[in-house]
Amino acid sequence: MRIMVCGKGGSGKTVISILLARAFREKGYKSYIVDMDESNELLPVLAGAEKPMTLADYFGGRRGVMQALREGEDRLVKAISELSRKTLKISEIERPYISYTNDGIGILVIGKIRELGEGCACPLNIFTRTLLKNLKLGDREVVIVDTDAGVEHVGRGVEEYADAIVTVADPTRESMNIAKNLKKVAEKLGRRFYLVINKVPRDLENAVRDLFTRESLEPTVVVPYDEKVFQSCLLGTRLESSTAYENVKKLVDLIEKEVVKRCVS
Repeated sequence: MRIMVCGKGGSGKTVISILLARAFREKGYKSYIVDMDESNELLPVLAGAEKPMTLADYFGGRRGVMQALREGEDRLVKAISELSRKTLKISEIERPYISYTNDGIGILVIGKIRELGEGCACPLNIFTRTLLKNLKLGDREVVIVDTDAGVEHVGRGVEEYADAIVTVADPTRESMNIAKNLKKVAEKLGRRFYLVINKVPRDLENAVRDLFTRESLEPTVVVPYDEKVFQSCLLGTRLESSTAYENVKKLVDLIEKEVVKRCVS
């Protein structure tokens, strides 16, 4: 199963992606996180893993990916095959292009933009799309994609190869508007849409829930502000959480019920 985690920058997509992976792992799934955010470098650290080499590094960087694209999508597929012992299985991708947390969650990073004038993230988005399209998943394997901020990946059609779209929104109007767009994308593709309203002050939970609902955005779960999450993100240490994880586990229960069984059938 492939799950896209989308939303406004700063809404908490990376945190929710890691908690989703942990919750699926706790249920006995093989969890993988694909980091496609071209700017944020902290996902492996927060997940509790070493930073792997990016998949773009295989080509020598973003420019190399762009050159490969000029040769056609088959060039990207060939690279994915070479990285995975020619099986196209995510479980066969070899180090140093994958790393693992102590509890066995796999971490892959598409690529990062680090240099002035290096160019846009479009080639990296296309690489992600190709990866999701061609990767073969085994029984009880879940790939969670932590997307870049906003909706650029929508323009590149990355969501087309997802089985579910989880949108993370913080309690802001901007986040709400992006969530509306992503809901339309999910409906057009016939994919399950889940809305996580994140970092909500406890005394405003009902008001925020009602506001989103009036905008035809019924929240799947509301995640209250979590002090442990805040401290982990501030210090750049392995993600710890309390209430946030408990709420994400409810989301995983629902995804398992509505999406996993459909994928199996």
